[in-house]
Amino acid sequence: MSQGFQRALAHSGNDVANGSLRFTLKNPILRSSGCFPTPRGKRYPETQDEYVEILRRQNTVIDHLIGVGHPYELVFGYFGEERDLPPAVVAALGRLHVVPLLTLAPEQSGKKEAFPLFMASLTWTTSQLDLVLRAVANDLLETPLLVGVEQGCVIAPYDGGMDIFVADESERDELRERYAGWLPARSSGL
Repeated sequence: MSQGFQRALAHSGNDVANGSLRFTLKNPILRSSGCFPTPRGKRYPETQDEYVEILRRQNTVIDHLIGVGHPYELVFGYFGEERDLPPAVVAALGRLHVVPLLTLAPEQSGKKEAFPLFMASLTWTTSQLDLVLRAVANDLLETPLLVGVEQGCVIAPYDGGMDIFVADESERDELRERYAGWLPARSSGL
């Protein structure tokens, strides 16, 4: 765990030492389910071209918020067996030097069995997580969190889009304007 992540946890009152991980977000500003979906508003990609477009959009937003060459923390859960993942995804996770963070008991996670969380302290490069993001889009991995501690953002890609948490309303509004063509048509942005 990077020192920046440890400082952010300590400053926020979040605690991993006793087996719990709680984040208190004062401004969960831009929760945009279906944000950056495939063209024509389809939630799930069906063709290679649609996967390419989703990854392009996700990488564009991550480049903007985290920034190429800047540190971030990747946190994700996986409660299946490694053998159930495609070998390319296992290799991609191995290259990230992922380490166990903690394991949530079923009553903590809402799952039927213990739910391990993993993390890696990384420096962002465009397309670095393409295999991981595609595994998330195919519902093979749980929603990862890309935590930009220095940048003050959390990005949570999932099988139908991304949730984005930023520090203030002005940044939220700037993101809504910049990526208006990729957001759902609903006025709520959800």
